[in-house]
Amino acid sequence: MFVNFRKILAKKLFDKRTKSKNQLDISKIGSILILRDDNKIGDMVITTILFREIKKQYPNIKIHVLCGKTNQIIIKDNPYVDKIFICNDNFFQNIFVYKQIRKEKIDLVIDFLLFRPRPTQLLKLRIINSNFFLGLCKDGYNIYDLSLNVDYNSKHISKIYCEILKTLNIQNINTKYDIFLNNKYKDYAKSVMEQYKSTKKIFFNTHSASSYKTLSYNNVCKIIKLLKKENFKVILNSRYNIKDSDIIVLKKDDFRYILAVIEETDIVLTVDTSIVHVCNAFNKKMVSIYLNDKYKEEKLSSVWAPNYNNAIQLLSKTNDINSIDNLEIIKALKSLM
Repeated sequence: MFVNFRKILAKKLFDKRTKSKNQLDISKIGSILILRDDNKIGDMVITTILFREIKKQYPNIKIHVLCGKTNQIIIKDNPYVDKIFICNDNFFQNIFVYKQIRKEKIDLVIDFLLFRPRPTQLLKLRIINSNFFLGLCKDGYNIYDLSLNVDYNSKHISKIYCEILKTLNIQNINTKYDIFLNNKYKDYAKSVMEQYKSTKKIFFNTHSASSYKTLSYNNVCKIIKLLKKENFKVILNSRYNIKDSDIIVLKKDDFRYILAVIEETDIVLTVDTSIVHVCNAFNKKMVSIYLNDKYKEEKLSSVWAPNYNNAIQLLSKTNDINSIDNLEIIKALKSLM
């Protein structure tokens, strides 16, 4: 009850803004702020569609991004992004960041939050003080000048981004994702691969942000055994402490090293959708393992599907992701190779 009262009070305090009476006209916009402070890597990879497609048709628009410490690595070297603002876990420290953005006099803010905004979200938007706010499913909130009502579970996530671009009058949309890496990371990946030129190199990602989408230790060991039997050189990205002299275990704090290794490897096996989107950006051969949609309310295997030709998507047999047939995984990998 207290939470509901707080939301009602916050709306009264921070949602007093009068909606703009002007139509959204991108030809009159000089700057756009993209809100990606959810700090999700996969979502940021998909958002690169917007950066490129906006710049392609309106190269003079300045594109700013508000992001987190983790997902900012995806756009560090992106030529379509003009300025990056980084949030942290402390809201009061972030107020300083919001005030810095306010000085930029942003013409348009695009907010990807799909849920009802929290009080801190409303306050953030008030501080940023853009000329125009575009949100998703935000009918009933005055802070948003325009709300696009999208059905999140009915189509692939990239289609929602296309709807946003069409609202901005962007045409002939290319839905390819972008990842740009400088030579520091590319050279590291090449040095890792150099000693295994004659072998089939597979990047194996065992973990996801959610425990129910993570492979068990025992199953990971079984899959590695099968991969080695098929003469794959395994490059492992895992939180498990697996000691095997025949595999390469990546231990890098900077995720861009991982991205560079993915770009250089022959094929990828993953349970994590952020890695799925990275592979899409590189058009990398990939087998992705998903929990079957019928066991979860969120339609992960359809909304967050690989969505490109070089990928094979496998679904679990039960509500346990480890129920996937490991021989089916090997069969799929061999078919792509």
